[in-house]
Amino acid sequence: RGAAKASGAKAAVRCFSSAAGAASGVLHICGTAEYNKLGFGDSQDREAPVPIPALEATPIAHVACGKYHSAAVAADGSVYAWGLEASGQLGL
Repeated sequence: RGAAKASGAKAAVRCFSSAAGAASGVLHICGTAEYNKLGFGDSQDREAPVPIPALEATPIAHVACGKYHSAAVAADGSVYAWGLEASGQLGL
């Protein structure tokens, strides 16, 4: 669990979803899509990593994936979270 760094890229991997930020800071994610945990606003699973459109222009410094939610910290310190908000996972 948590984030890992390799060759300037950061990645977070969980059993049901994974995310990676390339050296450019663009967040890519794949996995199962229930509860909008991939951040696309739909329930379509993604087998290959694809960028999240809402965050493509935001350089991501760190990312973490939970079972039903994901979160990212931008290079400027802004925090983004998406997925299931049943028990306060998103901080709302």
